[in-house]
Amino acid sequence: MREALLRKASDLGVHRTDDVVWAMVASVLDATLAAQVAGQHVKTLSLETRKVPELIYQGTMKASADLAAGVAKGIEDKTAEAGAALVTTIGVAASRGAAELQKAAAGLDRLGAEKGAAFVES
Repeated sequence: MREALLRKASDLGVHRTDDVVWAMVASVLDATLAAQVAGQHVKTLSLETRKVPELIYQGTMKASADLAAGVAKGIEDKTAEAGAALVTTIGVAASRGAAELQKAAAGLDRLGAEKGAAFVES
């Protein structure tokens, strides 16, 4: 492109180094180079933009996996907490039940002793 433009200027009679046409030639060359660089950037942008849906998908999948793991951990923690509370409640209830049974047994022993004594006395 550069050589073709220089040849064309020479063919049109631009030969002196101080000719103002060279400023226009330089401007055209600069604009051409800028357009080529911009074109490369557009290609790069296009290629990178194609990756965006996959990146969004991968990010969404990771986020959903992290969320699922967090929910599962929360459920596991609460299940363990609830299980421990249930064991404690059963232990308390069993202790109370055992205490009541011991009272009832003592009452039966006392009642049996009283009935036995009354039977012997009669």
